[in-house]
Amino acid sequence: MPRCWRFRGADVMATDDSVSAKIKAAFDCLPLPDESEERIAERRRTVNLLALMTDNNPKAGRPPAMFRDAANSTCAKELARFARQARKVLKLASCPQKAGERAQAAKRLDATIGDLHKPTILALANAGFGCFGEREALCRIAHRIAEAEGGLSEEEVRILQQAVECAHRADVYAIPKSLAKGPPVNNRVRKVGKILLDAYEELTDKKATVIVKPDDNKASGPFLKLVRDVLAALNIEASAEAVARQAIARKKTT
Repeated sequence: MPRCWRFRGADVMATDDSVSAKIKAAFDCLPLPDESEERIAERRRTVNLLALMTDNNPKAGRPPAMFRDAANSTCAKELARFARQARKVLKLASCPQKAGERAQAAKRLDATIGDLHKPTILALANAGFGCFGEREALCRIAHRIAEAEGGLSEEEVRILQQAVECAHRADVYAIPKSLAKGPPVNNRVRKVGKILLDAYEELTDKKATVIVKPDDNKASGPFLKLVRDVLAALNIEASAEAVARQAIARKKTT
């Protein structure tokens, strides 16, 4: 959530370098037919709404890996990495003189668990790991080892050993070899695009378009500029032209 702005009634009270101030500056550049109270209120409402979509992660909006599919080659690599890192944590558990190395290994294991794709998690579950909370328990073990010194309990050793065995036993051959090309849908970017298109057409009384100059084939226009400026204000890593064109195309199909 944004930290540098606050509400006062329907207005956003913000410093010049705040997200909301940058968004407002982008809307101030729009060629409005008039400065009626209705347009001013709509612009204010849209600025407030977009400011709420601030996130420190420039790629926020994509579903986590655990909700996404992956090809079997990716899943096989994830299983191999998962087994290798769990085995290393086990190996270093009995080496108190290597506490720092053990903590780093635990951090890598924790990150790997969080990056596993849905079919990898299902393959592990089918092999016997994850159906009874073992995955969550392994996350807790990795957190503890990464943050504190000390060895492993018998139960923690058992869970790590089970993780290694199940990763080796997991079958990924039924997982498709390829997936549809393209990055996963970013719902935050899609929502921002729709908000901007609706607001642009409401405020300007003009249809949102992307203008391409024939002399240099470069895209331009007030709508594209608005999209570009707001994406920059929200620190969103996405092509402004792609966001603008996709918003326009989606409206045509609704």
